[in-house]
This record gives sequence, structure tokens and C-alpha cells, in this order.
Amino acid sequence: MEANRNLELKTYLIMISGLSLLTGFNSYIAGGNQFITNSLPLPGLLQIVLNMLIVLFLYGILGLYGIKIGREFNLPGIWPDQYPGFSYWLEPFLIGFILTLLYIFLDLSFAPLHNLGYLPQPELPEAFLIVVISAVSGELLFRLFLIPFGAYLIVLLWRKFGGIGLAAKERIIRRIFWPLAGFSGLVYVFSYLPNLIYAYGVESLSNIPVLLLVQLLLMYGSLGMLTAWQYRRHGFLAAVQVHFWAALFWHIGWGGML
Repeated sequence: MEANRNLELKTYLIMISGLSLLTGFNSYIAGGNQFITNSLPLPGLLQIVLNMLIVLFLYGILGLYGIKIGREFNLPGIWPDQYPGFSYWLEPFLIGFILTLLYIFLDLSFAPLHNLGYLPQPELPEAFLIVVISAVSGELLFRLFLIPFGAYLIVLLWRKFGGIGLAAKERIIRRIFWPLAGFSGLVYVFSYLPNLIYAYGVESLSNIPVLLLVQLLLMYGSLGMLTAWQYRRHGFLAAVQVHFWAALFWHIGWGGML
């Protein structure tokens, strides 16, 4: 058990450090005008450094807190409980590929309806950076942290009606995991909306057609539910893999063809 936790911590520290470096490099490519500090009147280099520190410490702490809370509910951590076999790597790849086919179908179907064309795609090399950054940061915030934290808040409310032990927590998470997964997926969809407003150059969300919002809900809602399923089944890294493959095929595969 102790060896598994050491491996989990080392893997997580490597991932969060790599995420910080890639965020800084992506900010450098964009002249600092990326991520959280893009609205602050700061020099480009300072924005890049702040972006890296925010990822390293804020994201890092939230992820560690999610792992800690998840253990109380018997949720997986970074790695699966058993040694990962071939299916552990193949399953996320296939799910990511199927998700991309769904994305392409929805893009082709909705583009003529809302008259805004296909969803905008980033250019290389930024596209590859976005694939890796979105896969790790998105799963960290919306699956690894938000689902256990939501369960923790619900338990706090239920404690007003009596004590809850570990066994009771395990029963609770079986009942509320999928509602929490749906909620985290919905929050993820809403988190994408500022990028959409910026990409289309409109002033507010009211200028975005409802059909385009429905398209996003179907695309990223399905991503959220499938990554939550992989998180519960195999752990955080499996969810990251699904997100990575879906984003890679979508942004670089389909995006490169447009």
C-alpha cells in the first residue's frame, strides 16, 4: 500500500510539473496572452511565470486534495488497483477514437444549422500543446477533484442527520457518483464557453446560437461522462488518456483536414 502511494505521488508530481512547463511554453508562444492572467495588465514574461505557478501550486493542491478525499470514498487514485495490462491502454484509445467520430458527426450536422461553420481549431504547434494541457488539467479539475469534493460536500450535509462511517461513504458514492459525474461534465461545458466567445469574436454568450450550445453540450457532455467512467473504472490516468486521444484525433486529425 505504501509503495503504491509513493508511486502515485511521484506520478502526480511529474504530471503537474510537466503541465506547468507546457502551460508556460504555450503562454510564451502566445506572447503571454493565454490562460488565467491574460486579462491582467502585466508584462508577457511575468504572465508566463504566473501561469506556470498557478498550475503548479493551485492545480497541484486541488489534485492532491481530490486524491485524499477520493480515498475516503474508496475511489481510484492515479493508477488502477491492479497492474495495468494491455486493455488498460487500448480501452481509452478506442473510446477516444469513437468520441472523435461523434464529434465529427455533430460538427458536420450542426454547422449548416447555426451558420457559423465548423468549430474553430487551433493551429500547430499550439494544437498539440492544447491537447496535452486540456487532457491533464481538465481531468484534474473536473474528475479527480470535483467529483470527490462534491461527494464530500454531500456527506457533510447528511451528517446533520446522523454519523456516517467509511462503509456508509462507500454506499453513498455508489448512489451519487453518476449525478456528480453529470454535474462535473456540465461544469466542464460551461468552462469552455469563454473560449468559444473569444474564438468567434462575439461580445457575449447571447450572440452564440442555441444550436451551437447544444452541440457543445452533446460533445463535451459525452466526454465528461466517459472520462468519469474510466476514472471510476481504472483511475485518473485512464481518464486523462481518453481525453488525450479524443482531443488529439479531434484537433490535429480532424482539425488538420479542415
